[in-house]
Amino acid sequence: MTQRFAFSTSKTLLAVAIFTSMTTSHAEETAEQQNSTNVLPTISIQAQKENPTSYVATKANSALKSDAPLFKTAQSVSVVTREQLDQKQARTLADALEGVAGVEAGKLGRRGWDDFIIRGQTSSDSVYVDGLRVGQNTYVATELSGMDQVQILKGPASINFGLVAPGGMVNLVTKRPEAESFARASMTYGSYSLKEGTFDLNYSPNNSEKGAFRLNGRISDQDDPTDYVYFLCTRQISQNPYPIRVLPS
Repeated sequence: MTQRFAFSTSKTLLAVAIFTSMTTSHAEETAEQQNSTNVLPTISIQAQKENPTSYVATKANSALKSDAPLFKTAQSVSVVTREQLDQKQARTLADALEGVAGVEAGKLGRRGWDDFIIRGQTSSDSVYVDGLRVGQNTYVATELSGMDQVQILKGPASINFGLVAPGGMVNLVTKRPEAESFARASMTYGSYSLKEGTFDLNYSPNNSEKGAFRLNGRISDQDDPTDYVYFLCTRQISQNPYPIRVLPS
């Protein structure tokens, strides 16, 4: 009876010793795994930032809903940049569309409403701002002082924009904050007592890309070519939907 109990105790002690050894070994392996560092291969990413003030645009993100370069896109797209708008002295959308291939632009009515045809289809109602549709039949001349680009997408575009004429559509890109502080202003005088002033203010602390603020506006007044003709005066306020933007560092 005593010998059997002693033999059983030896087996128990042996099992405890083996278990303790395994636990210690496992703990050492876990500590080594935690202390070890896996070095991953270096990944190099190259990107080219488009200059917002360049004369020729290379992308049309809002119109194509993609950042693919235009020369790699099957869709026919024309872009009128801010520098081109200034060179044309374009005040309305119809002025900006003059000279664009496949587009016939003009002014409708006494007040010079925007009227244009893209590839044989009337597209005056297919106007978007930053990819969002503008109300149809507004009968206005869209002013461009707060716009940075005019993008003309030619051909069917219903898959991305819904109800669009097969000829194409026009997308206006609003001005965005830039990583450079500047202040610009202009005065215009013209026929029928036209008086117009614009301003464009952009502030970026230390000209860095950590943050920026931009504010622009326009005030205009003009008489009618015909005497004793009066129209109901309406005030239109158009603002940039992104007045404050934090740029990635």
